[in-house]
Amino acid sequence: MANHTAKNDVFVHEWTSVKTLWHRYCGAVTDVRLQEELEKYFGREQPEGEWEGLDRAEQIIGIYLDSDQLKIEYNNHLTLARSQKMKSLSMFESYESSFFGIGGSVDQRRGAYLALLHALQSHFVELRLERKLKAVAACRLLAIGVVLVALMVIVHLVTEVGSHIGDRMIPAVVFAVGVSGAFFSRVTTFQTNSTALRFEAITADFHKRVLYVRLLYGGIGAVVFYYILRSGLAHTHFLPDWAVLDTRCHPSEVPAEKFPLTPATELSKLLFWSFFAGFSERFVSSSLDKIGSE
Repeated sequence: MANHTAKNDVFVHEWTSVKTLWHRYCGAVTDVRLQEELEKYFGREQPEGEWEGLDRAEQIIGIYLDSDQLKIEYNNHLTLARSQKMKSLSMFESYESSFFGIGGSVDQRRGAYLALLHALQSHFVELRLERKLKAVAACRLLAIGVVLVALMVIVHLVTEVGSHIGDRMIPAVVFAVGVSGAFFSRVTTFQTNSTALRFEAITADFHKRVLYVRLLYGGIGAVVFYYILRSGLAHTHFLPDWAVLDTRCHPSEVPAEKFPLTPATELSKLLFWSFFAGFSERFVSSSLDKIGSE
């Protein structure tokens, strides 16, 4: 509610400022249809609609400003452009020295002002769109996260009994954990870079279908890595010991001198590597390349 109120306060302030400018230059508008449009738009005590109407009104009024007012408005908007660190800032700064000094014509000033106004309006439209897309992406991640948390609870309950999983269940559990790893990767990216995410990155990485493909990729990668481990192509003490995992008796019945680590320990290794295979997009492909080169 606080953010919504702040947004309305900014909108009302801008609307009031443009309305004041309109009252000063309404007599200069020669187009009857435009004059009627602005009279209707500013004829209310409070603004209605969204930013699109205000942007259009400001553009129309900009066509009829005189030379002195153009210079004032250009300086104000250029200060705003500097605060936003716009990419085209250097171009508009060159316009300031070229058209708003001695010798600049009214048409040149008006053209420069309308170009700067359009650039600023486009910039803020993109920022508003980015905020909406971030909110949609956050809701989507939250919904998927709730489902995956429930899935992980089920996995935990399945693996809790006897601290082992049947052979037929292992690929399904590995797939679920890999999907969770891929999801954690997306959440980490979103949480860490949320303020720096731009329109292209949001649509590329957090679109619904793109996100689902990433989760599927993580799940499949975890299953592929599981079969790499199962085949014995990878050897290190950090990887799970299948001799222990294949033991179907209770951990307390496993001879300590033969299997110093319990099935629960080895199962935890398997789940960790499944999660990591889903989390890292290049881990499984790099492993496959390494195995192929050997």
